[in-house]
Amino acid sequence: MLSGKNSQRLTLMDSNKLNELLARYWECETSLEEEQLLREYFRGKDIPDEWKETAGLFRYFEENKKKSVTDISFDAGVMAK
Repeated sequence: MLSGKNSQRLTLMDSNKLNELLARYWECETSLEEEQLLREYFRGKDIPDEWKETAGLFRYFEENKKKSVTDISFDAGVMAK
């Protein structure tokens, strides 16, 4: 969980800061703390329209990070497609 100071930065994140973090994220230049800030931000409810797709991507990563190729449901999911 983020500390109070980081959580506050997250809720106060302006569009310039978010654009900067995302640009660095796509270039694999963010720290683990910055990536956590992005995950927390995109987990929120009031995401501006311009970042809805990105929020969906971060949610997808979050939902699927614990899945394994050895999981029985993985084969079923692949075969269904």
